[in-house]
Amino acid sequence: ESFNGTGFQIVWYTIKHQSDGYHVDGYLKGVDVNVTYHSNFGDDDTYVVTATTGDEYQALTTYGDTSLPERSGYTFVDWYKDANCTEVYEPTTLMGDLHLYAKWVKTAYNVEYYVDGEKVGNTETYKVGDNVVIRDNPTKEGYTFSGWTSDDAAFNSSGFKMPARNVTIKGTFVANEYNVTYKVDGAEYATDTYKVDAGVVIRDIPTKEGYTFSG
Repeated sequence: ESFNGTGFQIVWYTIKHQSDGYHVDGYLKGVDVNVTYHSNFGDDDTYVVTATTGDEYQALTTYGDTSLPERSGYTFVDWYKDANCTEVYEPTTLMGDLHLYAKWVKTAYNVEYYVDGEKVGNTETYKVGDNVVIRDNPTKEGYTFSGWTSDDAAFNSSGFKMPARNVTIKGTFVANEYNVTYKVDGAEYATDTYKVDAGVVIRDIPTKEGYTFSG
C-alpha cells in the first residue's frame, strides 16, 4: 500500500556516527500503534490497547485494568519492558509498538503431607503468614502413627505460620507387636512376639513320653 504521510510529522531524535557514515534516526509522530500487555505466565495471554506515537505513554496503573487472567498465589508488582522483568517500564515517548510484561511475586505456598513416602490428601495452599492447621493423625489397623514431622524450621506439630516457601510434612506408620501364645492342655507353653504382617513360624510339635500330641 502507498503512504502519503498526510497528517504526520517526522521527528528526528538521534544522530549516530557509524562505520559507513552518519545515520539519523527518526519516527512518525501521530501514528496509531499497539501497546501489548502480557500476563507473563501460563499461556502468556495478551491485552492490546491503541496509543499514538509522539505521546508520552503511561502504563496501566494496575493489572486489574486489563482483562488478563489473575494469577493465583501471586501479587502483581509492575509492568516491565522484558519478559524476564529486568527493566521496569517508565513513562516514555512512543515511537512504535510497545510490549509490556507483568512481574509477579509469589505470596502463597503449598503444604503437602506424605505418609511412608506417599502423598496423602490434597495439596493445601496458604498465604505467607497464615496459620497452618496441622491435619489429624491418620489411622491404620494394626499400626501406630509416629506423628507429623518436617525438616522445615518453621514447622511446629501444634501449628505454625506459613513461611515464604513450600513445606513438606511427613509421618510413618509403625507396626504394632502382638503375642502368639501356645497352650498345651490348658497351660501356657510358650509365647512369641511378632509385628503386624510378619510371618508367624509355628513351633515344633512338643513331645511327652507315653503321649501323642493332637496337633
